[in-house]
Amino acid sequence: MNNLLKTTSAISFFALAVFFASATAQENPAFSQTDPASSAGPSSETPLAHAHRLYGEGRRKEALLEYENAVRIEPENAEARYALGAVYREEERFEEALEHLEEAVRLEPVDADAMGLLANTFMDLGRREEAIDRYQDAIKIAPDDFGLHYNLALALTDRGMFDQAVFQYEEAVRLNPDFMEAYYNLGNAFYEKGQIAEAARSYRAALHLNPDFPPAIYNLGVCLMKSGDKEQAIGLYEKALVLKPDYAEAAYNLGYALLDLNRKEEAVKVFETFLSQEKGRFPAQAAEIRLELEKMKSSRP
Repeated sequence: MNNLLKTTSAISFFALAVFFASATAQENPAFSQTDPASSAGPSSETPLAHAHRLYGEGRRKEALLEYENAVRIEPENAEARYALGAVYREEERFEEALEHLEEAVRLEPVDADAMGLLANTFMDLGRREEAIDRYQDAIKIAPDDFGLHYNLALALTDRGMFDQAVFQYEEAVRLNPDFMEAYYNLGNAFYEKGQIAEAARSYRAALHLNPDFPPAIYNLGVCLMKSGDKEQAIGLYEKALVLKPDYAEAAYNLGYALLDLNRKEEAVKVFETFLSQEKGRFPAQAAEIRLELEKMKSSRP
């Protein structure tokens, strides 16, 4: 009971995830200053500039081939290596992406974008320790990049290093006070450390920025339930379910909160909602609730 639902979405330095854009992120992998509209035309374009133009036009497959051609022609070109690695990563060809991003970093070791994208690719491959090292390297280059601090915090969270994760989430929100998801994940890290009041404060900060974000509403309810404020917790679980009717976790906790207050008829309805919404995702909890419902029915006069 009272398990948190985590949302730990990384900011990519190429294809941005969820709601937020990094201050250094590029939607286009290109660094080229060439303006295709003012170019003398395709005949004057280098393969790299041509690839950038194709990518910008949404012709991704053709752009990939041209980036590969650019790397063949100029294997020591850090920009071409970065761009090819970025496109490979977008295609989920992570091992190939890694090869070219490592080369980009070797050729241009002070490029925070390339270092950050290399770290993201290590995360894609499940190589957490290497990702952490590369995020730390990138932060040394660009200490004011909130996205780097946030992604490092996610990697640290994944490793169970919650003290360090809290520090990095706090850096992310210091640098970007409007970063709702960082506040939310900061709350998760505080919760894992057993700092319930701090977790609740972080969830409230997230909800100040987005009042209708169901996971933060639900997790704040979890914190209040742990603090003994069952009535407020119930209100939050109910709000989460209004916003997200299939939120099985909220229904589960709401049912038990109602049961704790001896509001059995309401609890039965909520438990039945949970069983209709969990769709095999929570078999242990579903079995537990079925037993609870049987027990409640058998105790009726």
